[in-house]
Amino acid sequence: VKEFTNYKGKIVNFTVEELVDFIDKYEALINKIGNVNQYPRLRVSADQNDKEAVKMLARISKITSDWRKEIAFIPLELGELLNSRDELLEDKLLENRRYYLQRIALQSKYRLSEELEILNIEKDLFGVSEWSKLQGELVATTKYKIELDGGIIETSWSAGYKHISSADHKTRKSAVKGLGQGLKENSEIYAAALRNVA
Repeated sequence: VKEFTNYKGKIVNFTVEELVDFIDKYEALINKIGNVNQYPRLRVSADQNDKEAVKMLARISKITSDWRKEIAFIPLELGELLNSRDELLEDKLLENRRYYLQRIALQSKYRLSEELEILNIEKDLFGVSEWSKLQGELVATTKYKIELDGGIIETSWSAGYKHISSADHKTRKSAVKGLGQGLKENSEIYAAALRNVA
């Protein structure tokens, strides 16, 4: 990521050849950032109660957020370059990247200043992402009551959800009702978190 900060202020003056080389490196970087997040995200998705995975995800989310802030200028400068020199998108060297670059050019018209884009990244880390984590934790730790085989069982979301597709109508109905009731019990927490994000 540090290497890419050296491009600040230079992208807008790229030649076609320099743009091709840069896009290859930039796409590789974005993929690496995504891959760093993938392992802890999958672990947390599989088990919200895995405290080690939750801590790892929080730590890695903060690190990747810092990386994204350092390179927030890149889409802005790419957009400025592409919108000021339409002929670049018609160059044969960029043929395989044309759609990708057209999207960057279009999106750049709706982007904010670098400072505000960085603020959005920070808000995402402590706003929407935190709400999403809270939602996952609430769903995973809540106990849901479902009527099954003539008795009431207390179950987790993942174990209870499979009964929604049961062949037995009564079981399906009970699963939907039980899961819904469990979510309803935490409705005030959901609403509070949602208001804070908004």
